[in-house]
Amino acid sequence: MILNAKPVGITLADEKPASKPPRKAKTRRKKTTGSPEEEQRTVLDRFALIYSTETIYDIDTALIMNISAIRLAFGKSCVDWWLTHKERRMTNSDQLVFDPTGKYQLSAINLFRGIEMCLNRVFSG
Repeated sequence: MILNAKPVGITLADEKPASKPPRKAKTRRKKTTGSPEEEQRTVLDRFALIYSTETIYDIDTALIMNISAIRLAFGKSCVDWWLTHKERRMTNSDQLVFDPTGKYQLSAINLFRGIEMCLNRVFSG
């Protein structure tokens, strides 16, 4: 049994090409903060390496991600510089806590960012 199927995106010789080219996905480029020194200072202040893992904690966004993800965002040379820097923040995994009371020790990184409250209007009548 032979099927009349062709791979997607391939135009045969006797067919007309599509009138519009396929749309390209929009990519988000990182916004440069200025000089490389400013970008390096941003990386030092923003990220904490989680000891004995290949993951980091992003203090600004409260995300835990692989080092490869920040290499894509900030560039290999900037991240490699950060990994070897003596001022790089590093924390043990037991120092990542979820503490809504805020009473945990100061050296810990609290994953709790608050609860967003919204007003629920009650209408009578």
